[in-house]
Amino acid sequence: MQGVHSLRALERLARLDVGCMWVCGGIAPDHANIGRFITLHEASLTHDFFESAKAAREALAQAPADPNAQQAEREARECSMMR
Repeated sequence: MQGVHSLRALERLARLDVGCMWVCGGIAPDHANIGRFITLHEASLTHDFFESAKAAREALAQAPADPNAQQAEREARECSMMR
């Protein structure tokens, strides 16, 4: 994640990066737990997995901050098309 490979650096990232906090569910796992997770789920942690996670993160970054903003934009477009 973000080019970080050491377990202690991943531990630090889990405490400091908002995206990592979201992925971790709001908990801050220590380096030993991160290592155990990687060992247990090694087969699932493929290049495709990380590419799809990266795409999801980019999509979230482009989403409006207000969840109602997207609906309001859609309604405004529909109104303008009706005129």
